[in-house]
Amino acid sequence: MILPQRTHIPPKKRLLNTKRRLAVTAIVLFITAYFIGATTGEESTKNRVSRVSDPLNISSFLPPEGWVKWDFYGKSLYSPVNDKDTRIAYLVQENKSGKGAEGEKVSDPEGEKGLSEDVNRGKGDEDADPNAEIAAFRDKKLSEYKRTFSTSNYSLIEIKPVELRGYPGVMLVALGTESNKLFGGKNIWIVEYYTPTHTVSLTFFGTEDKFNEYKKAVDASFHSLIIY
Repeated sequence: MILPQRTHIPPKKRLLNTKRRLAVTAIVLFITAYFIGATTGEESTKNRVSRVSDPLNISSFLPPEGWVKWDFYGKSLYSPVNDKDTRIAYLVQENKSGKGAEGEKVSDPEGEKGLSEDVNRGKGDEDADPNAEIAAFRDKKLSEYKRTFSTSNYSLIEIKPVELRGYPGVMLVALGTESNKLFGGKNIWIVEYYTPTHTVSLTFFGTEDKFNEYKKAVDASFHSLIIY
């Protein structure tokens, strides 16, 4: 029986073949890494585009998947495709110095003193506590919303104080009654937060069936809100 003879390959040629194999392997790995990186980059870009910021760059949030942005007299609104009656309004307003979040002087119940004086009575201006002022403003807004959405035009479903990373706020859900010509039969869901300089709010409008259909998506969207 004759055994096959082992081919002798000179050391230099073996080294050359090894280098060639390593080079081919490196090229394959590079191409694979490139396409994986490109795909990941595209996904990251999509995520960045889908998260939106307000014009003042104070905050950002993630609209529900598949919802589109449209402009309503300068306000940013987001709706499911072909359903503009169901929408989320995203608004950030700048607070003016010494004034409330709506740009008006906030007074105590007697109407004699501004909010800053009322909250920090007996203190010098240098001792004023901005956090206490914001908390007091939130309490005032909470009372205002309770009054507004407890009238014959609305049925108040839920209202409570909330907080986002130290920023106080208000959350409420109400249903427009038949006597409400503008929002009759529509649910209104408001989440609003107050910073020393701005008011950030998200408001959902939709009929009761749409409210139930999109409740989870809207809730997740509201929870995605970030204040910088």
